[in-house]
Amino acid sequence: MGQDVLLLQPGTPGNFSDTVHTLHCCTKQHKGTALVGHGIIAVKFSRLPEDPLAGAALTLRVLALYPRGLVWMTGTRAASTTGAFTWAKPFVQQAILQPPAADQVAFTAGNPLPYLAAADVVSDVAVHDPARGPLGSCYVTTVGESVDFAGPPPVSVPRDTMYFFDGKDKWFSTGLRLNLPVATWPATVPPTTRVTAPALGVVVDPDDKKTVYVATSVGVVRGVLTIGGTVLAPTYSWVWSQFMNGLPEAAVQDLSIRKYATVRLLRAALQSRGVWETDVANPVTAPLTYLRAYATDTRRLLPTQLVGPTRAGEASPAFYDNSPDIVIDTTGVARTSAPTESELAKIAAPGGTPAQPRMDVSDRHPKVHVLVHHRASTPATSAQVRVALIRHAVPANGVVPLGGLWPVLATAAQAGTSPALPDNWTKAASTLTLSLDPNAPVDPRTPRAVTFTLDFTGDSPGDAILLLAVVMSTTNRITAADLQLTPGTAATTEQLVSSSPHVAARSIVIR
Repeated sequence: MGQDVLLLQPGTPGNFSDTVHTLHCCTKQHKGTALVGHGIIAVKFSRLPEDPLAGAALTLRVLALYPRGLVWMTGTRAASTTGAFTWAKPFVQQAILQPPAADQVAFTAGNPLPYLAAADVVSDVAVHDPARGPLGSCYVTTVGESVDFAGPPPVSVPRDTMYFFDGKDKWFSTGLRLNLPVATWPATVPPTTRVTAPALGVVVDPDDKKTVYVATSVGVVRGVLTIGGTVLAPTYSWVWSQFMNGLPEAAVQDLSIRKYATVRLLRAALQSRGVWETDVANPVTAPLTYLRAYATDTRRLLPTQLVGPTRAGEASPAFYDNSPDIVIDTTGVARTSAPTESELAKIAAPGGTPAQPRMDVSDRHPKVHVLVHHRASTPATSAQVRVALIRHAVPANGVVPLGGLWPVLATAAQAGTSPALPDNWTKAASTLTLSLDPNAPVDPRTPRAVTFTLDFTGDSPGDAILLLAVVMSTTNRITAADLQLTPGTAATTEQLVSSSPHVAARSIVIR
């Protein structure tokens, strides 16, 4: 849980501005408005280690962040049982205050305080280590509005944009915004400019608690915590760096980390730019040009599973032969260029049901658009990417065998030739393969489509046909490894769609 529930109060919200070095060219100034109000801002869960002295009870802790307080709640149940937790009433509240005049020197120096000095400007909370101290350590982000002290003389003191709670009774500035001894921004080429923009969200890597990611109004920042000193007198310090990694420059409203097998995805929700993700468990990866098996499939886990945790939240079941990247266009619209992803999403799929996704096609010359995706630091051009569209009759049992198709395609892709297809596979259009538009390279932000014109004049009503799209790239070639399953190798089209990120399928029925 982490949905903002901030209720606005009357009055004039605070303003903020920031100038930050960008990865694209130069420096830009960012301005915005900080909202002020009351109500729950964010709620986060953590699981405490099981205590054998407590009968191995499973204990959950809930942190509820308010503009002027942080509340802890706990729920317990026996570890071997299922069902509802027994919840205790809120038992501890950490105060969030405006620092009084008496704490001006300590606040200005960034010294630890017994409260969070960020009343009405907090934005998110993240659990760091639920076992640290009696309450568990955590981070709280702020929009960083300065604090005005009356003096004399009157002075406006900048506020940090993230604070660390030690799990006991002290709040520490992290030096994310402020130039403090506890924080370091390494000198790199180009220089890593300190990000002083408002912090809007935070998440701790669950597999590496020393690493924290912060969402700001100009991008994502990564911090690495070092805990020194002694058990009774620990010290805390952070090394900060910008963590853009191809992320568009925009306000990042929220962050999350999800783990699937060997993949650990950091996801960032951008203002007006959608959700972006990067694999923090495997930061160095080869380019991948791919087709999706279903709408939220990013081909990070192979073989691709059509059921299970990776499909959590999907509205309908997934079928291997119902790829959203193969779009049958019977609208009759004459296009001067390949449609965009958003235009393809508006093309209604004729026929088919959730239980049987085969599309009914009566047009004997439909357009078929194949949408190509590419995940790499540099775009892939038309000279690097080709798409093949082939077809095979669907037998009565619904299982379409590969036969000797894949070795032929892999060899032809290496040689750049158009092969004779074996085992009743044929090209779906007059041309086996097409290239991308030379003026429209494909990159992580913008998938690109190629358009085939099919000819079904030789087919009869009731014929079931499988269309198989294959994307071939010079930076990510198709090989025998695409057939690899555990155990064995792919022998059917359904298995190939699962084992290879370069393949997608769509079934149709001629009417």
